[in-house]
Amino acid sequence: MENKEFEKYLNNIEFNDKPDYAHRDKLEKKLQASFVGQSQPNENNKQRFIVINRALKLAAAAVFVVIALIIFNQFGSNAVVWADVVQKFQSIAFFNATIYIKEDASKEPTQIEIWRNSEQETRIRVDSQVLFAKANNIVAGYNFADKRKLSEKDYDENGLMVMKKILGTPEFSLNTILNSVSGGDLEETTPLINPNAMISEDMLVFDIQSTVSPEWMRIWTLRESKLPTRIRMWDPRDGESIDVCMSYSAEQASEFFNPAAYEKILLESDNTTSRGSQANLAYALLKDPGGRDYVPKELFEKAGGYHMPKVERIGITKYGAVWIVASKSRNTRPDGNPFFGFSKVTDNLNRKYKSTGGVHITLSDISVEIFVPDEYPFDERLPDEITLECKVENWPPDEPEEIVGTLDITEWEPNSIWPQDKFNEKETDIILSKAWEYARAKKYDECLKAIDLVRKLESGTKYDHQIDRINLAMLINQGKFGQADELAEKLLPKEKEKFITSGVNASYQPFTDYIIAIAGNGRIERATQIFKEMRTLEPDLSQYNPNARKSILSQIHDVGQNLLGYDFTNNLFNKANLTLEQVNQIAGFNVLENDETKWYVPEKYRMANDPDTITWNNHLDELAEYYKANPLELGQMEFRERPYCRQISRFEIPGLDDYKTMPVSGTLHNFASLYKYPELTGRIRIDADINNISLQHEVISRGQIDRDKKSEFVLTQFGLEIAESEDLCTVWIAEYNGQELKDFTNVRSPVMRGSTDTPGMSSYMASAGLNINSLLTELAVDQDIVIEDNTGIDKSTKLSLEVPNFRTRKGAELAEEWYKENFGITFKIEQRPMKVWVVRKKAQ
Repeated sequence: MENKEFEKYLNNIEFNDKPDYAHRDKLEKKLQASFVGQSQPNENNKQRFIVINRALKLAAAAVFVVIALIIFNQFGSNAVVWADVVQKFQSIAFFNATIYIKEDASKEPTQIEIWRNSEQETRIRVDSQVLFAKANNIVAGYNFADKRKLSEKDYDENGLMVMKKILGTPEFSLNTILNSVSGGDLEETTPLINPNAMISEDMLVFDIQSTVSPEWMRIWTLRESKLPTRIRMWDPRDGESIDVCMSYSAEQASEFFNPAAYEKILLESDNTTSRGSQANLAYALLKDPGGRDYVPKELFEKAGGYHMPKVERIGITKYGAVWIVASKSRNTRPDGNPFFGFSKVTDNLNRKYKSTGGVHITLSDISVEIFVPDEYPFDERLPDEITLECKVENWPPDEPEEIVGTLDITEWEPNSIWPQDKFNEKETDIILSKAWEYARAKKYDECLKAIDLVRKLESGTKYDHQIDRINLAMLINQGKFGQADELAEKLLPKEKEKFITSGVNASYQPFTDYIIAIAGNGRIERATQIFKEMRTLEPDLSQYNPNARKSILSQIHDVGQNLLGYDFTNNLFNKANLTLEQVNQIAGFNVLENDETKWYVPEKYRMANDPDTITWNNHLDELAEYYKANPLELGQMEFRERPYCRQISRFEIPGLDDYKTMPVSGTLHNFASLYKYPELTGRIRIDADINNISLQHEVISRGQIDRDKKSEFVLTQFGLEIAESEDLCTVWIAEYNGQELKDFTNVRSPVMRGSTDTPGMSSYMASAGLNINSLLTELAVDQDIVIEDNTGIDKSTKLSLEVPNFRTRKGAELAEEWYKENFGITFKIEQRPMKVWVVRKKAQ
C-alpha cells in the first residue's frame, strides 16, 4: 500500500474517545489486514508509528487495549535506527517486564509482572494471582493469597487482558509490549529522538506525541545494545500513566512456567498468610540470574535452616525467675517471620515456666528473656538442672510443633539479676506482672501476697497507680461494683494524665476497666461519657514533626476503634451484667448489627434478634397452640410443611414436654439414601420412577420414637415403602501397609480452598482430629459404596484434620490417591451380592 493510499485510508476512518470495544476490535482487524506482509522499508525512508490514544480507564475495567503498528525503517540521520532496536529485541530469548498503571495522579499504581521465554510460555503475576499460558492458550491461574486454583471467570481482568494481548500476536516482539500499553484513537506520527530528555550518549530517548490528544509516549533505549529499558505513556490532563520497566537475563528454568509444578508448591505450602509466605508463592521457582536471594525461603535455605541461640549468661534471681542472655538469638522461618531466643524452660522439679518479659537487641542480635515458675515468687525450691528449648513459633497455633533443639544447663549465676544495661526492668516489675495474672485467674490471696512483696521491695509511690488498677480488676471480678466505681473515679484523672504523657506508648486499654466498674454500678450515662472522652483523648506528641504526629495518632486511634473486641464487649455483658440496650448506649451503635462486635454478644441476644430464629420460634409457638388444642396420642406422628429457616437449633415444642419436631429438608432421594445411616450406606436402592422432589417439611411426634421409624413414616407420606431384596454392591476393601502415620494436623484435603462441591475440597474439618471410621464413612456416602475396613487402625487414632468431598468419578480417583499417599491405605474393589433395601412405590 502506498503512503498516499494509506493516508487516504486513515482519513476515511472515524474515531471515538468512548470505550467502544466493538469499534476497537473492528479497527484493529482492519489495520492488521491492511498491513499483512508489509515489513520492508518504504522508499520514503521514514518510520511511521501508529498509536491508539488510551481512553479506557481502569475504572472501566479495561486497562490494556489495542494496537501500536510500527513500520520499521531508519529515520533522520541518527546512527541507531528503530528497526535495529526492534530486531535486537526480537533476538532476546527471555524477557521480563514490570508494568505500573495509574488511573490518575491521585491513584496508587497497579503492578503487573510478565515473564516470557523462548518456548512461547508466559507467566503473569497481578495482585495475588499467578497466570500461566502456552502459545495462544491460557492454561491455568492461581490465587496464592487464599491458595486456590482459579476458573477463568475469576482471573484478574487486567492480567487477563495483558495475557490475551500478548498471546494475540503471531510472535512475541517489541510491538507486543507497545500494544499492551497503548490505546485509543488511531493517529499517524513520527517518533523522534528528544535530545532534551537525554543526559548521556549511551542512552537514546525516543518521544512519540499524539496528534489528536496531549498524550505522549517515551522509550529509553541503550545505544550500544539497542535494547529498550523503559516505556512510559503519559496523559498530562490528569496524570494517567503506564510505566513499563524491562529487564533481560538468562532464561528461567522451564519449571518456572509449568503450572503443575507451581500448583504442587501451592498445595504443599503451610497455612500462614504472612507477607513473607505470599512472597514465596508469588515468585515460586523464580531464580535471580545474578545469584541474589529473591524470597524469604531462599534466605532460610542459605542460612542452613534453623539454629540454636548461644547462651552467653544465665542466672536465677532470689525469687526464682530464670533469665537468659543469648547471642545469635534471631531465627527466621521460610516465610520470613522471625522468632527470638528460647521458647520454653523446664527443670528437674517438673515445674512449668512462663515467659514474662524480655527484649531483642537487633544490631547485636542479643536477646534477654525471663521465665518464671507457676507459683512465682513464692516457690522457694531450687532446681539442679534447667532445660532450655528453642521451638519454631508457628502461626496459626494449631500447626505441629517443630523443635530446633534443647540445651541442658547445670550451672548458672545464683541470686542474680539480669544485666540492667540490656533490659532495665526490675524484678519488682516481673512480680507485679505476676500479680496481674493472679488477679485475672481469681487467685486473690496470691495476688495480694505478690502486691505486699512489691511494697516491701520498693518504697515510694512508683507502683501505687498500677497496684490500684490491680485492686480495681479484683473488685470487678468479685462483683463489688460500689467499691470499684469509687476507685475508678479516683484513678481516672491519673490515667488521663498518664495517657497524655505516654507519647507513642499511649494506650486506651486501661480505661476499659473504669467503664466496666462504673457501668456495673448502674451509672450508664457516666460510663457512656467516659467512653466518648477516651476515644477523643490525644497524647502529647509535640516533640514530633507534623507528619509523624499524624501517623502516630492514626495508629493510636485505630487501636481505640478496635477496643470493642472480645474482652471488653464480653465483660460489659457478663461482668457488668448490662443489657443489650445499655451496651449499645455506651458503644454509640448497635453492637449486634456491627460485623466486628456481633459475635461477642451473648447468644440470648443474638438468637432473639436473628430473623431465622424469630421465624422458627414463632413457628414453634404456633405448633404449641395447635397441639394444645389438638393433642396427639402417645407414639403418634404427623407430617407437615414448615417455613424456611436457614438455621434451626430448637426441636422441642414449648409447653409440651413430650412433643418434638424433626425438620426434613433437601431432596427426597437424598433423604431416602440416608435411611439407617451409616449402617446401610451403599445398600439403598431408589427406583427410577420415583420423582426427586424438594422437601421443606417436618415430622411432629409425641413420645420416644426412633429416627428410623420417623424416616419410614416420611416415605409413606409419598406413597413409598422400603423392602428388602438382593443385588450386586460395590465394595471397597481398605487395607493398610503399616507405614508410619503422619501427624493428623498435617493431613489436609487434596484440593485447594474453593467451593465445597468441588471433588477433593474439604467438606468439613475438626480441630480435634478425625479417625478412620469417620473418614471411611464419609467416603462411602460420597461414592454410594460399601467399605470393608481391614486396616486394623485403632479407632482412637486421629488421622486427618479434614474430611474431603469425594463425590463423582473424579472424586473416586482422588480418594484412592489421597488415602495411599497420606496413610498407606489402598482399596481392593469388587462386586458382591448383598442384601439391599429398595425404596419403591407401594403396591396398590
